[in-house]
Amino acid sequence: MKKFLLIIITSALFIYANGTTSALFGMRNSNYGFMGIQKNCWGLVYENSLTVQKPKLQYGRVAAFYNTELPFDLSINYALYGGMRYDQEFYDYGSRISVTWEILHQYLSLTGTWQPFYDSDYGFHYGYLAGLKTFVLPEIGLFANFKNLPEYRNIERRAEGGLIFKSGNLMVAPQISTPIDGQTRLTRVSVSFLYKLPF
Repeated sequence: MKKFLLIIITSALFIYANGTTSALFGMRNSNYGFMGIQKNCWGLVYENSLTVQKPKLQYGRVAAFYNTELPFDLSINYALYGGMRYDQEFYDYGSRISVTWEILHQYLSLTGTWQPFYDSDYGFHYGYLAGLKTFVLPEIGLFANFKNLPEYRNIERRAEGGLIFKSGNLMVAPQISTPIDGQTRLTRVSVSFLYKLPF
């Protein structure tokens, strides 16, 4: 499966190679590494778990996404995804739509996310996120979210916040998230980053 997905992404790189295309490399929540390609508003990404050592326990996911700008300083990101553990012990699939409203350009934006998904062990669920973001400087921002989106597989109601650092094509976001039910021992510190390489 892993070789098949790498062939798809490599083929896409050759097919869409022009000035409006970018290769994507990054990490999500310190747990998943990803790479992919974006052409104009469309993109394709392959994501793989980083923290599990045994190959058969690794988790892989393919996601296709679309970004667009709307009037009134609104932007939308829509994604469809599907993934499974390498030993096929479980699988999941779903979609995610995020709407961002830039109220005061870089100084204040609001984001809402809705994510219906199916997990072969846990069944069908709805995830959500509501958050705000501000850039005190063009390169440095702050964000805070309330969500139940799974960081691993389980639905969890959490508050999270962190920093955003931007420099050229690189964005890095260290963050801390904690359950809102007071179980502070389950607080997590993680880092996400994204690097876009135009070609």
